[in-house]
Amino acid sequence: MAILDEIRPTRRQRVYDLVRDAGVDVSHWERTKGESSSAASNPKYCYNWSFVGEKVVVANLWHEEMVEKGGIVRYILNPREMAKNATGVRVARAQQMDLAIRQAMTFPLPIRVIINAGSRKQDGHKTTSVKQRLLDPVVWNVEAYDEHTGRCTLARRNPQPTFIDQFTAWKEGSETPRKKLVTTEVSQRCSKVRREVLARANGYCEYCKTPGFTTHEGIFLETHHVIPLSEDGPDTPSNVVALCPNHHREAHYGVTQHSIRQQLLAFLKANARPTQA
Repeated sequence: MAILDEIRPTRRQRVYDLVRDAGVDVSHWERTKGESSSAASNPKYCYNWSFVGEKVVVANLWHEEMVEKGGIVRYILNPREMAKNATGVRVARAQQMDLAIRQAMTFPLPIRVIINAGSRKQDGHKTTSVKQRLLDPVVWNVEAYDEHTGRCTLARRNPQPTFIDQFTAWKEGSETPRKKLVTTEVSQRCSKVRREVLARANGYCEYCKTPGFTTHEGIFLETHHVIPLSEDGPDTPSNVVALCPNHHREAHYGVTQHSIRQQLLAFLKANARPTQA
């Protein structure tokens, strides 16, 4: 069965419930509802096309506009263009969706999609009417966004994790170790080596196996030269590990630093790439 057939909604659930289930706080729906309306039917929110929470963006998308190719479902839209051609409250809703997608791309934030099916005014119907809707259990992300035009592509898949270390904020320099004058002479690490080591660690401390913490830029670990550069240790993946901040400090200053060094050297030896014949 095609993925599009699997995710076609078969029943109509409330936007209020789906937005809440996606992780967005909906308590303000209750505070601003009209006297005769329930929070779930609050017109200030329930007809919006997108919703932004602290850690997630929710977007209403139409099932019939989704395209499946290579096992990935995508949705191409341009809310900015829609706002130019819209009237009334639809202008604000389109502008809000454009802002929500930009926020999802910038921070980045996962996108939870409410899939809608029904009749649309632009397809020749007198009004737009959602007959079925559901919250897709799979996370979507912004695959492409054109800052100049607002055209964007959303993809139904989790983005690949990004891994960063304590040097990521530095301007990347040469791909080989070299020395530069700051106030003292320090060795500049090779960014390619650091990226390879972080990818090898896959977000986990290579000493204690605990996961690194998540930042807006990616999953954070600290890269560490087991044999220090000051002791002529090589700046290569065979001498560099990714550590949680606590064990990185301990590897430098703890009374167990010698033991940690020996364990890390054994780890690197056991995980060394086979040499090419």
